[in-house]
Amino acid sequence: MRVLIVKPPSVCVNGIHLDHLRVGEVYDLSAQIASLLIVEGCAKLEMRTSRRRQYPRPYAAERRQAQR
Repeated sequence: MRVLIVKPPSVCVNGIHLDHLRVGEVYDLSAQIASLLIVEGCAKLEMRTSRRRQYPRPYAAERRQAQR
């Protein structure tokens, strides 16, 4: 599950501290750990994709001109 860390986690799972997770960062975690962080209020479910378009869509400028 992809989660956004909203406050520093103070949770320890099976002896592993999760304090290395930074606030404001998005992480892909297992469903169990992500659910634990969400219940604790340390994370929110992230629905956005991590990929962003680097280039404009082809012919976007031409379509904008045609609409005017």
